Amino acid sequence: MKLQQAIRVAAREARTFAGRVYRSQAEMRMARWLEAGDALEIHYEPKLMLGDEPYRPDFFVVKPDYSFYVEVKAMRRTPVRFSRGKRVEPKWKYVNAAQRERMRRITRLWAKYGPAPLQIWTVARETLVHVKTIEGGTISQ
Repeated sequence: MKLQQAIRVAAREARTFAGRVYRSQAEMRMARWLEAGDALEIHYEPKLMLGDEPYRPDFFVVKPDYSFYVEVKAMRRTPVRFSRGKRVEPKWKYVNAAQRERMRRITRLWAKYGPAPLQIWTVARETLVHVKTIEGGTISQ
């Protein structure tokens, strides 16, 4: 079985935008959305070091008044439930355990060493959804 089939990655043509092939359709949707906005610069997969850990977020975006990093992840939302008569709001969860553990580590490192805010996004029903923002640390690199 090909790796592409094992992790359910869309065909190359379905992940291409403006001549660049992205790792997923979700990344391609984010790139299209960022290009349509007021970004001055968009860098794809910039190389960073968070302490001793290498990390490549999906995008670095420079806007007129601020800059931020973007990570697009496959996530699913837990269903709404009720506990003791109160509504328990749904939460976003990573699709696989390896991704969940890696993002927990990256979240801790980003809070300490991140050079700017990191926005985590996912796609739900063909729509980009902002899940959370991790503020960058104050330690200079």
